[in-house]
Amino acid sequence: MNLSKPIFLFAYANDMQYSLELEEEERAIRDILAPLHDQGIIEYLSLGSTSIDDLYKTTVRLHNRIFLFHYSGHSGQSFLELTDGKARASFLSLLLGQQEKLKLVFLNGCANVAQVDDLFQKGIKAVIATSTNVLDQNSIALSRYFYQAFVGKKSIKDAFDIASARLKNDNSNLDIQYRGIELKQEDSTNFPWGLYTKEEKFLKWKISFYTKSKTDINYILDQDISHIDNLNHSLFELMFEGMSRYKSDYKEKWKSYKENPNSNQLQYFKKEILDHFPHMLSFQVRDLYGAEESARIRLFELNEAYLTLAKYLAIISLSNVWDASQYFKKDFFIRPEYLEDLLAYINQSVYPGSADTFDYIWLISTMSRIFEDNNRIPFIEEFVELHQELVNLSDTYEAYRYLEQFLRNRLYPSSIDQKELINLCRKAEEKVGILFRTCAFLITYQLITIKGIDINNPRKAEKPGFVHYKAILQGAEDKAFDKTPLKKDSFASNQTVFVAKDFKDSSELLSLSPLILDLNAFEPKAKRFNPDLFFFCGFAQGKNEYEEDVNRKFVCYERSNTPGEVKILLSSPEDTQYIQHYLSYEVEDDKYKIYKRKYEEHYIESKDLILIENLLESLLSDFNQFK
Repeated sequence: MNLSKPIFLFAYANDMQYSLELEEEERAIRDILAPLHDQGIIEYLSLGSTSIDDLYKTTVRLHNRIFLFHYSGHSGQSFLELTDGKARASFLSLLLGQQEKLKLVFLNGCANVAQVDDLFQKGIKAVIATSTNVLDQNSIALSRYFYQAFVGKKSIKDAFDIASARLKNDNSNLDIQYRGIELKQEDSTNFPWGLYTKEEKFLKWKISFYTKSKTDINYILDQDISHIDNLNHSLFELMFEGMSRYKSDYKEKWKSYKENPNSNQLQYFKKEILDHFPHMLSFQVRDLYGAEESARIRLFELNEAYLTLAKYLAIISLSNVWDASQYFKKDFFIRPEYLEDLLAYINQSVYPGSADTFDYIWLISTMSRIFEDNNRIPFIEEFVELHQELVNLSDTYEAYRYLEQFLRNRLYPSSIDQKELINLCRKAEEKVGILFRTCAFLITYQLITIKGIDINNPRKAEKPGFVHYKAILQGAEDKAFDKTPLKKDSFASNQTVFVAKDFKDSSELLSLSPLILDLNAFEPKAKRFNPDLFFFCGFAQGKNEYEEDVNRKFVCYERSNTPGEVKILLSSPEDTQYIQHYLSYEVEDDKYKIYKRKYEEHYIESKDLILIENLLESLLSDFNQFK
């Protein structure tokens, strides 16, 4: 057993007279957690039919290594029923209270909320408990939904909220089999489970999907990939195959290449790919083309290409839902479980040294289901097909799951054996290529940032026109400013980033701000015409060094083409006193440091920062109306 891994301990206890379907629950949880156990992320340990002695010996042996304790079986106000008798609340709280790293106690039995105070008194941080009798099948379902969300990188609170919303939504008529012995079988129409804590901060904990042990012998070992033949071939072939669906001349080129592959055609593919995908995506692909000799760095670059694509699609999805909810108003609705996904993205928090763990592709499916519910077509109609690819478990889905759950979670050098590197590079390249092939429809849309707008109203003009100075963010080159301004009868929002079908038609625009910002647009005096795009990535919490009870939120953005470079927006140098713990955080001094989160301050005018913060508040307010 690896001493560095968090242990998730599960105890199950049945009763011959009041038999419960505990095997079904144990199997469901084991199936969910097994991949994390196999990858070395957690240690899954189930005691099966648990006796008091089993529980005592195990908690003593695993001192300070248990992070989560889950009990399923019969319970009451002052006990948990084990196979050889009742474990009293006072005994249980003493055993668990000595586990200093314990983050959550999950008591999945009947009417055990009275035990929460005992647990709190012994130092337990968070408890899931029940206030009344619970149906056996509902208990199984809640466990399954909770752990599915928890391994999906949700915090304790978010996972509980999502699981609760899903169980309420199911509204199933299940056989009544209660998890209680002493209590009367009361009406359980009210939701009986609750999440309890003394401090909200304890509910933010989530599974860490990487290890940092430097004792691994392979930590500093690498492999040279300069000798690999056909590096990038499958990537460019798959990407161009996707592009060939949208242009007739590409279709002919692809057909010719399949009949007679040659390096000249592959060079042509490369040029067209780098010229036609949105800027941040082309930038990532260009980095892959100039791959370094290090296999580990190649894996990081493949992961960044995947994440950049996923974040861009997620921002389009969220922006589209926001616009639709405002346009259709009362004729638009969002289910509670889908709303939780949207709010989880907006309410992200960043911490010093933290990794980005949000599943952005999941947000695309959420958006698609919302539009299905409302019988609407999304702004980018190809999202319907993309969603179907994911739902139907196609090779697109397999590519997403591989990159999200396998590669992304193992990227820290200590979690990948040296012998795996070459094969991982080949497979990850193929999976990235498959996702880009499916999302090649992006070449038919323009990403545009508005740099400025002038009013053009000459003498005798029938009506004024609006001259837009813009940058078209297409291709890998940094210089994207469009020197030919466009006159329109109406005006677009200034300092805004759009995705456009036809910029001349205002109905063919989808604003992506404030989820994407061109920070150079907020520095007109510097005359920085070339765009500098940033994705919204959450909030940093600041604390005044002199007033410990004063907290402030600072909005954070991550550079779109170099993920990990986080800017914390400030309106004055004095604000740095609130966020020194972020700005002073030092990334480990190793050759992989460029792929780990680092924080820098970014000053913009107060009025601009207020505008951005107000837009985010408006976004939150508009979505919260669906609660």
